[in-house]
Amino acid sequence: MRPQRRSWQQVREGAYLLRTNLASSDPEQIWRSYIQLTEAEAAFRALKSALNVRPIFYQKEHRTKAHLLVAFLG
Repeated sequence: MRPQRRSWQQVREGAYLLRTNLASSDPEQIWRSYIQLTEAEAAFRALKSALNVRPIFYQKEHRTKAHLLVAFLG
C-alpha cells in the first residue's frame, strides 16, 4: 500500500460521496431527494418481486416514452 493513500483511506472511512449535476445550493435537500429516490426504488423492487412482474419490452419509441411518463406520474 502507498503511504500517501493510507491517510485518505482513513479519512474517508464511514463517509458517503454523492455526485450530482443538480445546481441546488443546499446539500441537505439533495441528500433528502436521493434518499427519497432510493426508497421509491426499493418499494418498486419489493412490489415487482411480490407480484412476480416481468420487464416490459416495447418495439416503438412512443410507447416507451408513454410508459415512462405514466411511471413518473405514479
